[in-house]
Amino acid sequence: MKNYILIFGVVSYFLLIFAGCNKDDTQELKDLTLLDYKKLNIPETSGLSFNKQENTFLTVSDNSDRVYIISTDGEVLDSLIYDGQNLEGVVYDANSFRIFVVEEQTNEVIQLDTIGNETGRFTIDLNNTEPNHGIEGITFNPLNGHLYVVSEKSPAILFELTTDGEIVAQHQLGFMEDYSSVYFDGPGNSLWILSDQSELLVRCDLSGQPLEWFSTGLKDAEGVVVDSANSKVWIITDSGNTLYSFSF
Repeated sequence: MKNYILIFGVVSYFLLIFAGCNKDDTQELKDLTLLDYKKLNIPETSGLSFNKQENTFLTVSDNSDRVYIISTDGEVLDSLIYDGQNLEGVVYDANSFRIFVVEEQTNEVIQLDTIGNETGRFTIDLNNTEPNHGIEGITFNPLNGHLYVVSEKSPAILFELTTDGEIVAQHQLGFMEDYSSVYFDGPGNSLWILSDQSELLVRCDLSGQPLEWFSTGLKDAEGVVVDSANSKVWIITDSGNTLYSFSF
């Protein structure tokens, strides 16, 4: 009898740990309402950022390893001169007119000017077990001048860094299967974190603790921009090469 009690206790312990790494069943899973979608003439798009001054998006291709400027209707307007390696994320800093991109296999953050000249870079010490499980998403907080970066998985970590690469904080993530993009929401002072494999978009506090859960229903979702003031979301997909817009 004691052995059965011991086995039950061990199994219950591990079930509790597993449950703690996934969505809380008491948390409501909300739906996004599709507004529109546009097919892009860019192979394997990954990452998304909004330039409010120009009313355009930035995205990257992990096929051509270029940075592209696209309209809100998905038209390719231009590309930057930077030629990267395994680009996965991009963000525009309107305060200093800088662009930051991430390269997954080297776990590097590269700083560019607005035409794509490299002006700096640093490496994040991640120690990921697989080369393709490295740095995936990046966003910028204009309120404190910090970058937030997520790694895909193994390990899945949310980093807060200075633009020189100094780690301010780091938080282990365990509530989704993988993490493909992150977006800083100024009005909400929160982060929106996207998952490709879980097909979820989760609003989190700045330490990566989930606050709201949304189902995307999208495979290969790789980049996200959120306009919380107008309850609107844009998501870009990789293999589908499509820019979707939703309301929430």
